[in-house]
Amino acid sequence: TIKIASLDLEYEVVHTAISQLRKSFSEVEEYFAHREEHKNNDEDDPYYNRFITSVHCTFAHSSQLSNSAMISTFRHLLGSTLDIKATSLLYNDKIAAIEIETIPTSNQLDGNIPRPQNEFHHITIWCAKGTEAYESNSLPIKVKNNEAKKVDFAQPIIMTGVFDFWYNH
Repeated sequence: TIKIASLDLEYEVVHTAISQLRKSFSEVEEYFAHREEHKNNDEDDPYYNRFITSVHCTFAHSSQLSNSAMISTFRHLLGSTLDIKATSLLYNDKIAAIEIETIPTSNQLDGNIPRPQNEFHHITIWCAKGTEAYESNSLPIKVKNNEAKKVDFAQPIIMTGVFDFWYNH
């Protein structure tokens, strides 16, 4: 069964964007400097602090759409590319994510691109021990409640992703 419909990005491209933020904001540099040792931890093991290496934006999760609805909505996109804009970093001591905007154009996929199902369009990049990646969905609310920080990129960074389905094992 399909677990998610996703827009998959290259790890190096996403972390280049983070490196740019680290150079511009000392608090972001400090945040990630304290997490460097987590780079080799298994991204799927919630018993460890870890970086998410299979970086992606979830467009739909099996808890949101049935498998048949995901197939009918996203099958025509599989293998297609889409440009997105990375606009900000949201983070706290448990999780970090990059906020994104999709860039639909008339040239890309004939404008037939559904919006991600999550209200907060993002790429999760780091999780603390005992924290699941989906918890990044709450970051905008945590920012409003002063339980997380948001740092805007000086200029949005354009990245390209590829649509794919992820399957339950």
